[in-house]
Amino acid sequence: MNKIPYQIYLILILTFCISNTSPPKNFEFNQSTIQTFYFIKEVEIDGLKLSEKDWIASFNGDVCTGTRQWAGPFTDVPAMGDDGSKYTKGYHIPGSKPIFKIYDYSTDRLFLANPDTNILFGNSPAQIININKLSVTKDCLGTLGGSARVDSCNVCNGNSSSCDKINSQNQY
Repeated sequence: MNKIPYQIYLILILTFCISNTSPPKNFEFNQSTIQTFYFIKEVEIDGLKLSEKDWIASFNGDVCTGTRQWAGPFTDVPAMGDDGSKYTKGYHIPGSKPIFKIYDYSTDRLFLANPDTNILFGNSPAQIININKLSVTKDCLGTLGGSARVDSCNVCNGNSSSCDKINSQNQY
């Protein structure tokens, strides 16, 4: 009789550990022969540090190209390149710019993160790039991790078309 509770306890622990190490939804990717690793020193969401239950992923548009659970400073986040196989279609090509997204475990939310440096995907089979800081901040609309930006006409989430109207009005 003593063995049954122990076995159940062991199964519960293993289940918890396995479920805790699985990447979040949409953070799955395929291995490629062309890879870049981004070693990230620090990550913040609105000024708060990540926990070890949070995840970081690289994307090319909407395609996940690599993911890693946050393990502290210098966590390596892979970004896979398009090596011509059907498994890497839509992955990075030389000169593309990875997008980083963070899954915050405590809020069960996904955020767009901004690196503090230029992070273009390389043109060799394997590269290492250091990023000092990834930050999730509020956009010009006040949305945490949002993508709204001020356009060239100084309009939040604009498309730079209002400049022509202002300029044409000033010409008369």
